[in-house]
Formats: sequence, C-alpha cells, structure tokens
Amino acid sequence: MKDRSPIALRGREWYLRARPGLGVAARVDPDRRFSKIPLFADRIVIWNQHNSSAGDRGTVNCVVTVLDQGRVKRRIPLTLPWSDDSPAWAVIRMPRGPVDQVRVDVVTYRGRGGGLSEIEVFDGRTNISQHCSAVADHYWEDDARFHPRSVTDGNTTGDDGIWLLDNQKTGWVTVSLAEFIDQP
Repeated sequence: MKDRSPIALRGREWYLRARPGLGVAARVDPDRRFSKIPLFADRIVIWNQHNSSAGDRGTVNCVVTVLDQGRVKRRIPLTLPWSDDSPAWAVIRMPRGPVDQVRVDVVTYRGRGGGLSEIEVFDGRTNISQHCSAVADHYWEDDARFHPRSVTDGNTTGDDGIWLLDNQKTGWVTVSLAEFIDQP
C-alpha cells in the first residue's frame, strides 16, 4: 500500500487505536498493509518527564535523529524544558519528508537520571508514533513500569507512563514508525 491519502492515514490511526483489542490472527494482514504506508513528519514533540512527586529526574539536553530507511535525514540538538510538577515539552518543526524512525539520545540529565514521557511524530494532524514499537539501550532497573514502550503510549503527563534511564547514565530510545507494539 503506497497510498498516502488522508483516508489511508486516518485508517492507520484508527487501526492502531483498536489494535490492542484484536487477536493476533486479526492483526497480521492489517499490520502488513498499514506498515507500508509512506510516513512523513512535519513536527516532532518531545515530552520530558518529572518523576511525579519525587521530581528528581529529567532530561536536560538530547539529540533527536530522524531516519528514513537507515539514512540520517536530520540530527537536531535540543534542550528540553523541565517542570517539577507539570508536563514540559519542546517542538521541532521539520521540513516535510519521509521518516520511518526517530531516535532520541539523552546527553545530559537532571538530578538522578534522565528519561522521557512521550515522543510524538506528526504527519499533518496525526500522531504517527502512537502505539509504535520503541527500543532503548536500557531502562531503570529493568522495571517494566519504565520500559521504552512508554514513549509511544499516549501519556504526556510526565509523572507516570515514562521511560527512565538507569541512575547517572545517559542513553537512547528509538521509535520505529512502521512497527507496532504488542501490549504486555
């Protein structure tokens, strides 16, 4: 499916919302079809985390790398705002173009360590990263509550549903826009 029509993109969005409730057999064909839609990014929103009432963690500086078919399209250094009790985010405006992965490298962190609440990649008005696969080099104490899949779960609060790095370590997370996550 090479169709980039608004109907195809909207169908992909609705399918990804419904996908967690579908059985494995019902997902095979739609996964294959929807993963072939060429995706474009015109805006990326990186949401910082604040670790709820502890307020002892957050990302200060990161590098956002946009890739298409393994080729780096753009590398953007970014300083993220941070608040100890409310969501904070930064927006990257992109020249419209194809994208299939977004990687965020946490370079410096606040307090005990870094992490992110959400990575949103917009193709027009549609967040094409929601419910997509995310992998990271590590996450805090291998605790499932802080798994990298949290960066595509739709939770932008910054206090839960977050990906956390191990104490005093930098690290990276990559979102693959054509791969969909299976719920744990």
